[in-house]
This record gives sequence, structure tokens and C-alpha cells, in this order.
Amino acid sequence: MRPSFEEVMGLLHPSRLQRKVVRGRLLAPDRERWDGFQIFIRSAWRTDSGSLSSAGEFAVGLSDVTADSVDLIVRSTSRVPAYHSVRIGTEARDPEFNAAILLVPTLWTITTGNYAGIAIRISARAPIVRGADHSRFARFHRANGSARWKSVGWRPADIPLALVFARDSMGPAIAPADSAAFWRSVRLLEADLGAKFFHPAMSYEVIENDAKVIVRIDPELHANGVTSVGWGPRANLQGVEMAFRSVRHLHDRAIVMHELLHTLGFGHTSAWNSLMRASTRRAARATPEDVAYVQMLLSLRQIEVTSGALHGLIAATASQQEP
Repeated sequence: MRPSFEEVMGLLHPSRLQRKVVRGRLLAPDRERWDGFQIFIRSAWRTDSGSLSSAGEFAVGLSDVTADSVDLIVRSTSRVPAYHSVRIGTEARDPEFNAAILLVPTLWTITTGNYAGIAIRISARAPIVRGADHSRFARFHRANGSARWKSVGWRPADIPLALVFARDSMGPAIAPADSAAFWRSVRLLEADLGAKFFHPAMSYEVIENDAKVIVRIDPELHANGVTSVGWGPRANLQGVEMAFRSVRHLHDRAIVMHELLHTLGFGHTSAWNSLMRASTRRAARATPEDVAYVQMLLSLRQIEVTSGALHGLIAATASQQEP
């Protein structure tokens, strides 16, 4: 005997279906309490809300039990939010979705270095907007078959990196004065960034070490300086090389520091006054904006790597595009 229409509808009543729960926690640099945030789960038909614990954890049940996908939205209730809102699309078919979400600050106070104490407003869009050469300051990688973007960079344990001069017997000789000029630029950049990122090494010392940067002279380069970078499926940098067209470019502070920031994983930008402009109209050294974005992005990546959190930069941009 076939069930009646009323019996079928009774079986599909929300009270008879398993209620899906979206769980997670928020992470951010220097955040201990999470007062003043709202969590929304939005499906095509309904919006549910939840609150955060003091540790930044949340669990929101979905009233739309038929939803296959939902948007997870995090917003601050403060008039001057300390972090950018985020919107993350996720599959709702898993009844126990659980994720850590890494929020992006709206203001970064430079903590160390020559610009210590300067506060810079942080745009979620600026680091990932494509410049004239189609590159982004902040680089992200998504493995094949994955919907998850990971920020590209060195593993925190890889820093400081070994800098190795490739002294090719067929190429131009690198004199001690050339090396000294190069290292003065390295130390100036580190003083601006407020941390040590590089140390000198000989090639035989780092044969088995991936955490190294090879520096060479290539007279056939089309530019005064070029840096090539690669990364694996986990978005960890590897196989990084810097090349200069002549030894005299090792004496050019702006060129050397520009290429050094490439070796740390950063691309070009025209979103602010920057050493990392692709054109020759770039700043002569790292600007406070450069330092703030570098410190902020490196801090976020360290949390991302150690916690496995979803990076909030792309999610914050999606939130800004929300109608």
C-alpha cells in the first residue's frame, strides 16, 4: 500500500530530519576574547544566527535542513571593527562541518623595525588585487581538486633563509665589494621589516636544504633583476632564485630589496606607495605600508600553518562584494 501525500510530507518535516550544524572557531593575531561578533549561516531560503564563546567557538544549527550549500558570514558589531568581515561558502551536506577561520585585521600597528609604532589601515582587497602585470602582492595556491586556498610562503621554521651566491666559473666574478654592497641592502631591508630573514651560506652547506635562495649573475636577463619562485601542493616556497643582469646591480639598493621581497613570497602591487611596484616609479626602500602588510601577512600565515585555519583574506573580499 502506497503512503498518502500527508504521510510523505510528514516524513519530510524538519523535525523528522537530521538538523545540520555548522561549527567552527575564529582565530586572529593577538586576540584573546571574541566579544562583539555575529555569526550567520545563510542558505537560499533561510538565515540562522549564532554567538561566539569567549574562546571564539561557535555552533549554528541550520533551520533549512534541505540546503546543500550555505554561506558562513562573520561580522563585527563594533562601530569600528578590528577585523574584516568574512563570507565563506561551504557544503552543508556534511552534518558536522567544522572549520577554523583566520580573520584579517583592519589596522596593523608595526611592532618592530625602523617603522615601529606606525599604524596602517589594512585593506582586505589591496593585497590580492591584480596589478598592471597581473600579479598580486599576496599569493595564494589551490591544489587540484581542492576548493581551499592557501597562502604561499616559507614555513616559519625555514626563516632565516640561507642566501647563497652561485659563483659560476663561466660568469662574471662577484668581488668582495659586490657581496658587501648586497648584504648592506639585505640588512637595511631586515631593519625596515623588523626581523632577520636571511643569513649567508656556502653552496656546499645547503645542498640538501630547500630553505635557501640562490643568487646569480646572468648577463642575458631582460631586466636588471628577476626572481623565480616555486611552491609545492602545501603552498610552501621552494626552488627560489634571484638573478641580476650585472654585478653593478648588486650595489643598487632598491633593486636588491625589491627582489628580496619576492624571495619572501610577495608579488607586485600598485595599491599603495610601494617598493614592490612593477615599474621603475617604485619607492626607494620598503615603505611603512609595505612593512605593515608584510608583517600582517607573515603573522597570519604562521597561524594558518600551525592551526590549519581557512585564510580570511579572500573570504573578507567576498564579504565586501556581498549585496
